[in-house]
Formats: sequence, structure tokens, C-alpha cells
Amino acid sequence: MQVALAKVDATSGVAVGDSVWDFVAAGKLLLPSVGLLTGGFSAEELTAAGADVTYESLVDLTAHLDETALRAPR
Repeated sequence: MQVALAKVDATSGVAVGDSVWDFVAAGKLLLPSVGLLTGGFSAEELTAAGADVTYESLVDLTAHLDETALRAPR
């Protein structure tokens, strides 16, 4: 994740992932994070690893986008 931020010359972002390792990495960078239940891990496992919120799928996330750190600036 740190490499991805550096490639776009960013200092912050939002992590979206579906494994516990995604949220361990996001936590090290203090990034807000959105979990997807597409990687075989439960919502409880992703939350315990640091996901701020979890959704069943990308379709579910898209339907609730404004409830996440990915929402458009107001």
C-alpha cells in the first residue's frame, strides 16, 4: 500500500480489501479501510484485522458508497 501511495504521489487514501493482510497493512499506514467478503474471510475476521466496515461484494459496497470513506467530498 505504501508503494501504491508513492506511485501516485499521495499521502493518504482508503484501503479496500478482502483479506486480513490487507487490513494489517492499512493499519500500519493509518488508512481508513473497507472490507469485502469476497476473499473467504468473515466480517468478524476482517474487522478484527482492522477493517472499518465490511460489505458482501463490490455491488453491495457500490450501493452504500456514501456511507464509507470512499464517498465524494461534500
